[in-house]
Amino acid sequence: MNLAKVYPGFREFVAIARASRHDVFIVSHKTRFPLLGPKYDMHEAARVFLAGHMPSADDAVPGQNIFFEETKEEKISRAAALHLDVFIDDLPEILTMPGLPERCRRILFAPQGSDARGNFEQCRRWDEITALLFGARDE
Repeated sequence: MNLAKVYPGFREFVAIARASRHDVFIVSHKTRFPLLGPKYDMHEAARVFLAGHMPSADDAVPGQNIFFEETKEEKISRAAALHLDVFIDDLPEILTMPGLPERCRRILFAPQGSDARGNFEQCRRWDEITALLFGARDE
């Protein structure tokens, strides 16, 4: 996690969403402990990463809105339980899994582009997602 970076535009997206009075959630799936190598809590490491890379309250996702699920199915179940209007993910298979409500708008975040097809929109950058959901913003 020490080498990971927040994608450009993500903090701004969160700040605009929160300023527009939208709740922002992070719903991720990852095992709690690595299958190989030293045993450490990857969920806690991700929380520490988020806290360290989103220092302002305006561009931070509140801790109670961050969920780490161990399987893809649990991730979809959590997203459905949250009654999300929009679900953004970097895996097309997540966006096409059964269980995500039909009314939920799906966006594939694909920085390298993707030829995946499905009932979702695609964006390469967070500023594109911001424009898609909130319209053009004056800088």
